[in-house]
Order: sequence, then structure tokens, then C-alpha cells
Amino acid sequence: MRWNLLSLVMLAAVSSSCGGDGSGKGDIASVSTLQSGIRSMNYCGYQRAGSLAGFRKVGATWIVPSVSTSSTDTASSAWTGIGGGCADPPDCTLVEQTLIQAGTEHDSSGGQPVYFAWWEALPAPAIEASGGLLSSQAFDVLPGDRITVSIDGSGLVLWNIDIVDTRDGATHWTFHTTVPYVVAGLTAEWIAESPLSIGTGGAGQLPLSDFGRISFFDLTQNGANPRLGESGNAFIMTDGQDRVLCNPSAPAASGDAFTACFGSEPCG
Repeated sequence: MRWNLLSLVMLAAVSSSCGGDGSGKGDIASVSTLQSGIRSMNYCGYQRAGSLAGFRKVGATWIVPSVSTSSTDTASSAWTGIGGGCADPPDCTLVEQTLIQAGTEHDSSGGQPVYFAWWEALPAPAIEASGGLLSSQAFDVLPGDRITVSIDGSGLVLWNIDIVDTRDGATHWTFHTTVPYVVAGLTAEWIAESPLSIGTGGAGQLPLSDFGRISFFDLTQNGANPRLGESGNAFIMTDGQDRVLCNPSAPAASGDAFTACFGSEPCG
């Protein structure tokens, strides 16, 4: 199973600077870099923190990256969700233990690229998007696909998870599931991740896949713009020696877009 709770290694001051040239939503290529944030061993991106039950709905769109393959297995994912984050930034002494999320996986396994869509409600394992036993529908994912995820718990107990894959400008498939779940709703996230996993040998973590860049845009929280430049908290992924593995750009001027970049080079 996957295990997606935030894994912290150290803290730094959180920057709230906003980049971009002022041209509006989705202005990703020109945003300034962000060089400070909450250090994490598995998260790279942004979150918002609030009060109990403060977040009931979250959404995002991103472009599926193409991963480099190698003889060593690697893993990466992109997702949006509610819970599992730092509930008291920047101290991060409290990590929310509930988490509902959905996203895409981009791995290298046996020297071959592997892509798929999934959803998860901790502590249950992640479930790959599927049409079920009585359906022949496929939910294939390819680099360049436009993925839009919506997670809606406005009904308090029942959560609707929707994933839409757009390919070549047309809807390729739509996935929907409803799951009963109770979440504290203290945090909302938009994350590129190095997934942790739990198996018979215990918890482990594959090296992060070289995904290059993942562009996140049209971010929403409770149906509104999260305005990351005003109150978003950045996550910078590092290893045990504080070497940067993935870093996010500063938010776009619109406040609802950013880019996650593999490696330690400034993300702009």
C-alpha cells in the first residue's frame, strides 16, 4: 500500500512571495523561484492550513510528465487532496492523520515507464482507477495528458472523487467514485510526491522518478482560488542530508498555479 502522510526532515522560513508577470491564470513559465519552505522527505508543492473541517472540497489540473527510465526502479506521483499535511505551519508539530486524495503515478519499473491514475483514503491502500469487474472501460494515462481532479466532501460523510483525462484536446475518459470517509479537513494540498510504501518488508521509499517538470494550474479549495501567494505554504523535497530533490516555483500571479521541478536547480 501507499503511505502519503507528510514526512518532515527539517524546517525553513516559508516564503509568501508571488511571481509572474501579472498576465493571469496559468502563468507558470515566467514565475520567480521559491527558495525557502517546509522541508519534507516526500512532498514537493503547496498546501493551505486552516481550522477543523476548514476544507471540504479541493481541485486541480496538471499535465502528466514523461519520466526517465533506468535500471533502478523509481516512483513519483502528482495529486491533490485534503488532510495529511502540516496543520500548524511553519512549526509542523502537528500532521493531520486523515487524508483523502487522488492523482497520477509516473514510475520506472523494470526499465519501463508506468503511468496510471489512482485514489486513496487513508488508512486504506491506494486504488488504481478501474471500471470494476463488470466494466471493460480502461483508464490509461500517457505523458502529455491533461488530468483534472475534484474531491468533494460537501456532504460531510460521502466524498465524490472525479478524475478526467483529456488527450489531444478531447475528453479521453472520466472516472467517478463515491467513498464514505471522515476527515479532519485541516489542510488542503497540491503535491508532487516521492511515494512511501508499506509491504511485507516494512515501510520503504523508491528513488524519485526524474519527471522534469509538472505544471499544476486551476487550483481550487472549497470552490475558490487558494491564493497561494498570500497564504500558501511551500514544501521542498530533500533527502536525509538536506539535498534538494524537488522544488516548487513561486505561485503564479493568479495564485492558483505553480510548477514542481525535479532536482535542485531553481524552478522558474
